[in-house]
Amino acid sequence: MSKIFTGIGVSQGVALGTAVTMNRGQPLIDQGSLVESDISQEIERFHGAQKQLKDDLDRARKRLQKQVTPGIDELISLMDVQIGFLRNSRLLRIAEQAIQEKLMSAPMAIQSALADIKVIYDNMTDPYLASRFQDIEAVAHRLLNILVIDEEALWHLPKGSVLVAHDISPADMACFEPGHVVGLVAETGGLQ
Repeated sequence: MSKIFTGIGVSQGVALGTAVTMNRGQPLIDQGSLVESDISQEIERFHGAQKQLKDDLDRARKRLQKQVTPGIDELISLMDVQIGFLRNSRLLRIAEQAIQEKLMSAPMAIQSALADIKVIYDNMTDPYLASRFQDIEAVAHRLLNILVIDEEALWHLPKGSVLVAHDISPADMACFEPGHVVGLVAETGGLQ
């Protein structure tokens, strides 16, 4: 079956390939709580997701460093910011504390920590600083997707894929294997 999409083209050309839908965003989180004996295992799962995300970002960063493309330095800087959040950010500290003290699952703890941090950023008077919440949110959503769905499979698309998504960031695109995505259809975004 073929489907024709219409919209505003941001680059020239036509892409033919297998459509792959990227439904990320806010996964459904089980609202159940842990028992004390589950805490160490949940902390281990939380740390495992952090390591997986760091490894994914490191791999993408190394691929980007090999490219000579205008704007690549900014994308590498964005990856560095996200890697930095995985070292010792408020998001991770609050989430880990919620797992230990409130017996929350790792995904619930991340959602809770993100909501707490959003309140702080929403009250900032500097628009630039307030907009940096998007970087924290991107890391949180990537961690949630690792914990709740099989995000690893998403990054290993078959060659000739046309990615269909609501929104996709340049940092997300950098995580795909080079040459596997031949086209992109997104509801939001533009030339920038």
